[in-house]
Amino acid sequence: MSLDNDFQKKYTGKGSLNNRQVDRVKAITKSLQKINCYSDKNFFIVVEGKDDIPLYSPVFTEKQCKLIPLWGVDNVKYIFKKLKTRRDQSKPMRQVLELADNQEKINKLSRMRDENKIIGIIDLDFEKEKCSNNEYSTQDYSNLFVTETNDGQILLLSNYGLIIFIKELCDQEKVKEFKKRNKIEQLFKQIIIMTNYSGLARYLNKKFGKEKKDFQPLKFRILDPEDIFYNYIAWDRVLTDNDIIKLLFHEESNNDYNADFIKEYAKKKSNLEYYFPNRWDVCQGHDMTKVLLSIHRLVGCGKNYTQENDLIDDICNIFHSPKNAFFNKTSLFTALKRWEREKFPYSESGMFSEIYSQKEVK
Repeated sequence: MSLDNDFQKKYTGKGSLNNRQVDRVKAITKSLQKINCYSDKNFFIVVEGKDDIPLYSPVFTEKQCKLIPLWGVDNVKYIFKKLKTRRDQSKPMRQVLELADNQEKINKLSRMRDENKIIGIIDLDFEKEKCSNNEYSTQDYSNLFVTETNDGQILLLSNYGLIIFIKELCDQEKVKEFKKRNKIEQLFKQIIIMTNYSGLARYLNKKFGKEKKDFQPLKFRILDPEDIFYNYIAWDRVLTDNDIIKLLFHEESNNDYNADFIKEYAKKKSNLEYYFPNRWDVCQGHDMTKVLLSIHRLVGCGKNYTQENDLIDDICNIFHSPKNAFFNKTSLFTALKRWEREKFPYSESGMFSEIYSQKEVK
């Protein structure tokens, strides 16, 4: 399958990316339209969506670096994919590229990449096996960076964000009562385990969709509403793997019972606790945030959170505060810092904000 056809397969995800475009020319045109709103002296960071802005905006210097969300990993990858020959392009793409106006825009973006004035950041998204096979090798992509987690929210939460939630945004007496009622030793561990249940289901759904020709991909709409985790997490009840299965194959989900999926899920779920604490690899950010929202209504203090973004914004504020600046603990920051030293075109000023430019990478 050609590169373009592969990237343009129908996306079966959810949320704001559900109707995203996966057309390389449109993605490039869209990014250039945004870039043209700023000075040519700016440096640009292309990210997947608006959810990434609160995480990355405190990292880079605001006056010089501009973040551009493109609504989807495919769009970002298209921007930074190296096309070596015309055979790498589909016929419809070649026809559009041959238009003078579009060719001028493509050339401009190519110059920006060659001059190292633009980089991209994408999520791992359950694709560790692809990274090990050099899916994102430097010979295929220009200035593209991949997070060490499935998405930006998990990058935040796995690097002290979850600790911030428990220590800073929860009432410790209520936490003790919640753990006692549910016979939980560590709230930190239980949150990861609860997120693993739905994350494992998403992972298997994606895996089976690629490997089994007759597999009908499951619909995760039933897990999307804000009140799902709210209804399944109470003072005396926490989310379980059986709850996820019931939700997936509930009559309202429109999913047919799948014996292969159930068998594989039952086989793999027993490993979740065994391999703790290194189980962030099956966590999905929106799932964990909904778990946190449901738990916070029971054990939280002060602010009453109703939206994911409000909670993530507050965690980000503490996460990126000068006394913490936890982003410098991530592998992504290490890679970005190395790139800054070797290729950043404005070496006299630096690409990072004052907080992170002064932090040493350990």
